[in-house]
Amino acid sequence: MNITDEEVLRENAMNEFDKALQQFISLKMLKYSDIDIKRTMLVIVDMNRGFAKKGDMYSPYVEAIIPGIAKFAVRFDKDEGIVIAHTDEHEKTAEEFKNYPVHCLKDTEESKLVEELAQIENILTLKKNNTNGMLAQNPLEIIEQFGKVNADLIDTVLVVGCVTDICVKQFAVSMKKYGNEIDRDLDVKVIEEMTDTFDIPGVHDREYEQVMAIYDLQKNGVEVVKGIEYDDEMENDLT
Repeated sequence: MNITDEEVLRENAMNEFDKALQQFISLKMLKYSDIDIKRTMLVIVDMNRGFAKKGDMYSPYVEAIIPGIAKFAVRFDKDEGIVIAHTDEHEKTAEEFKNYPVHCLKDTEESKLVEELAQIENILTLKKNNTNGMLAQNPLEIIEQFGKVNADLIDTVLVVGCVTDICVKQFAVSMKKYGNEIDRDLDVKVIEEMTDTFDIPGVHDREYEQVMAIYDLQKNGVEVVKGIEYDDEMENDLT
């Protein structure tokens, strides 16, 4: 494709970003009490020690979302909801290392879930060797194998974790498209306050990438909510 007019393209791009920013600012909270626990699955993406605690792929912004995710996941598990956690686990020869620094090697601390999530009694951890967890293990197919629940009962998938513009987006969009492929009305929701990405000045602007990732998710049929709103009594139980 040839660019016909750079100025027009630049103006269109700015208009598109303005639209994305307004939608980001307008995100609404989701009430915990409105979640049908028995028909919902929570999927936590890549909240491992290599991304959230230490290592070449560590981001302090990812570490900062641990408390909110842990609070939500602990409550969800307590209410007998299904909690799935995808985490990277690579061999030293992983093909992915042609694109990213070495991280989350098999049998190392980096590939383990952060302690705040690892302690959740019924959490099911799924390993992956690429950025898209759906290509490794589809949680809807796995939960029946582990005797968790009849997957046909699940109509909502809540997605949190890191990083928003890569692993979270790829998983959430793939899950939504999987529902389309099998003609199933899957409501896939990403909780924005429980996602984040990294920042590399001049290379990867965290705020821009977050806003555009959320916009891309919405354009692909994934609903995005700002965060989870707990009632007062529940808030007291969690603090």
